[in-house]
Amino acid sequence: MIQWVLSALVGGAVVLCIFVVVENAVAEPMFELSLFCIRAVTAGHVASLLSGLGRGGLMFILIIWLPRHGYSFADTPLLLNSIGMGLIAAPNRAGIMNALPPNRRSVGAGMSATFQNWPWSFRSASSSPS
Repeated sequence: MIQWVLSALVGGAVVLCIFVVVENAVAEPMFELSLFCIRAVTAGHVASLLSGLGRGGLMFILIIWLPRHGYSFADTPLLLNSIGMGLIAAPNRAGIMNALPPNRRSVGAGMSATFQNWPWSFRSASSSPS
């Protein structure tokens, strides 16, 4: 199992490097990597990524772990996750959008949504039946 995890991490790093090379080489990239030169944009995307990872961990604890260890599903405070999301997502997104040039705000919105939501894709992929 550990070999698989390490292989997946190394493989992910290799694919990420290939992605960066390809995105810098094509005329119309999916991600405008030059936007990461703007400090506020980079910090906002990192904050979105960390927030998404934190929400994913919290949802694992609240939905899966607690009910399996004697707590009823109704007692899990799912509202806290929604409040936390609202407290960080809106100001963070506003900071990212205000830091971008006006003609690049749609690109920034897509990149921000990707960083905010990509941890959820792992959960759905790992929870699918094998």
